[in-house]
Amino acid sequence: MRVNLDKPVYKMLLAYKQAAQMAEKKGKEGDVTFLSDDLWLQDTVVQERVVKLNGAWNIFLVFVHVNNPFLFIKRFIKTQYSQEKALQDGFYMRRLAAKDQRGTLHLNTKKFQLSSN
Repeated sequence: MRVNLDKPVYKMLLAYKQAAQMAEKKGKEGDVTFLSDDLWLQDTVVQERVVKLNGAWNIFLVFVHVNNPFLFIKRFIKTQYSQEKALQDGFYMRRLAAKDQRGTLHLNTKKFQLSSN
């Protein structure tokens, strides 16, 4: 199938591509070392997030470090088309993924409070 673009749309597409190319910059190796250095995942709280997006319910798992809540990873798990099924799947996925099956680790939300000074 062939797609034709008129000149204004083509110019906008080129301008967007140029702007995106200029906005990107190479990251340093230290920016992603927390992904390979995964020992911190042993002390994480796993929380499920069920979000409605485009008529479907997406299930995400969020792994948050207990002592440093700004150290977290959010992962997409699966899509369900029923809210009840998505909530149930999210609950069981969280229990499977948690290193602490008993649920004794808790996230201290007071650590998120920042001083605006």
